[in-house]
Amino acid sequence: MINSYRSLNGTVVLVVLGGFALATGVSAQTIPELQQGLTVQFESDSAGVQQAPQAAEVGRVVALICPRGALDPAVTLGGDLQARCNELVGAADRPAVGEALLEWAPEEAATQGSMNVDIGNAQFKNIGARLAALRGGIGRGNLAGLDYGSALGGAASADSGFSRLGFFVNGDLQFGDKDATARESGFDFDSRGVTAGLDYRLSDRSVVGAAFGFSNADADIDNNGGNLDADGYSLSLYGSFYPTDTTYVDVSLTRGWNEFEQRRNIVFNAGTPVSQVASSNPDGDYWTGSIGAGMQFNRQAWTYGPHARFEVTRADVDGFAETLSNPAAAGNGLALRINDQSFRSTTLALGGSVSYAMSTGWGVLLPMADLEYVHEFSNDGDSITGTFVNDPTATAFNLQLDDGDSSYFRVGFGASAQFAHGRSAFVYYQGLLGYEDLSSHSISAGLRLEF
Repeated sequence: MINSYRSLNGTVVLVVLGGFALATGVSAQTIPELQQGLTVQFESDSAGVQQAPQAAEVGRVVALICPRGALDPAVTLGGDLQARCNELVGAADRPAVGEALLEWAPEEAATQGSMNVDIGNAQFKNIGARLAALRGGIGRGNLAGLDYGSALGGAASADSGFSRLGFFVNGDLQFGDKDATARESGFDFDSRGVTAGLDYRLSDRSVVGAAFGFSNADADIDNNGGNLDADGYSLSLYGSFYPTDTTYVDVSLTRGWNEFEQRRNIVFNAGTPVSQVASSNPDGDYWTGSIGAGMQFNRQAWTYGPHARFEVTRADVDGFAETLSNPAAAGNGLALRINDQSFRSTTLALGGSVSYAMSTGWGVLLPMADLEYVHEFSNDGDSITGTFVNDPTATAFNLQLDDGDSSYFRVGFGASAQFAHGRSAFVYYQGLLGYEDLSSHSISAGLRLEF
């Protein structure tokens, strides 16, 4: 098989026959020229594909390892990797090479980081919903100045209607989509989370609690790029404190663990049809901490006030090596080894909420609404680094990812209901506004019992 390697100084022909390479007019000194010329060609040819920078970065690695594997006796690439590499270089003057390079690139792995953070956020929102209920008088009587006693026949007295121990179960359904960009694939996602916990009222001005959560999430990557499934578990500690009748401070800390199953489709034809599925099963974990404070004012049946919340999230995904679906078929040498990934988020949310207490024959109904402005301090894009499993030189690629939006809004509305004997329930919707390339919606619901 004859492949044409084009350098800036002309054309050099490598004849590869049965794994034995003969170089014509090529020496070790010309390899850098080959690398530079091939990189320029790959970058140019990749310009028409959607994630051109990622295809060009993989092209850079191919331009480094392919000539060395063919010319340097000390370097032996895996058989299929060298064959695909030679084939790709031989097709460097054809439009198909850009699309092929994008199939080699693992930009789909960015979905793991997104889902790792989203799963943590789902559990965090469930804890936040419980804290909001405690603030609003549900679960702590008339501490905020809301007297439900008459509506509940006296059952909601702060001294007698509510015991110190409370149990809750909150569920969260989240769904949305991310648009494709120059650096990342688009995908649709949905997740489901449930959190159950116990809290204890230390006094009329302090509550502490603990909760356990489980989440399941999945994402379908655009253009038949593959899919991702994730299961997650979490433990949370939280507390709410009321320095005065109109002020509060909330704190929470969540530790979570996730298990991923990713399938990345590799389908292209640069001379030999390739159809493989690269599978991986990395683990992930995260920490999320928050401290918030606010004020609540009452005017007849209305309760309203501002709040601020500072959140820090650290999420990590362990490194992994892919396995391919058909080890005997073309493309079996394209498995990748991806290094550890780390994600950081530090946000400040400023907003306000309002609710209205409506007495009914069965209890109290509280419609509510909330609006927040969120500023992200650490929104620099991360990167995906790794190597080809069958590359003994371990030449690394580095795929830069998108920066996150630094400013956006959260809006929410819903209702809670307070029944006799300390029982309550709620349903709540929350969505993002003004977040570029991302839409996200969640619906939460929960039940609470007091003992």
